[in-house]
Amino acid sequence: MAFKDELTQLLNRRAVYEIIKSSINLNREGFAILVIDIDHFKQFNDTYGHALGDKVLVSVAKVLRDASRSYDSIARWGGEEFVIVSPGNEPEKLLNYAEKLRTAVAEMPIETTDNKEPIFVTISIGVTLLIEGESFESAFERADQALYDSKRKGRNCCTFS
Repeated sequence: MAFKDELTQLLNRRAVYEIIKSSINLNREGFAILVIDIDHFKQFNDTYGHALGDKVLVSVAKVLRDASRSYDSIARWGGEEFVIVSPGNEPEKLLNYAEKLRTAVAEMPIETTDNKEPIFVTISIGVTLLIEGESFESAFERADQALYDSKRKGRNCCTFS
């Protein structure tokens, strides 16, 4: 349980660090880092309440897991932010993967407890490559900046940096 997020059952931040530490010298094709944030989540929680907010987190986690590949490491980073560490070094393929995740989340209906119309959420994604010899922290910062670029572009999109 020390490496799992209790709510979503995804990996947690600590697990990502362990994966990177143990894998970085073994993977010669490179790593991508995707930083994912649920758009307007605070407003969502304020409008619908924390119980439905938790349901959104669990639902987004499931979609990310279902739409990802078996070799991707998916983690809840904290709050409404998720991180995926994935082998690969081709920006176009990585952006296609990010777009697949973004679309899957945007199309996922989330049922409410009052049996009204389902609600929908969107995500913004920042993508980067871990450059050989670079620290995970430095690459993560670049992916995080790409995420904020996605938010500045209007959210519900993917940006590569």
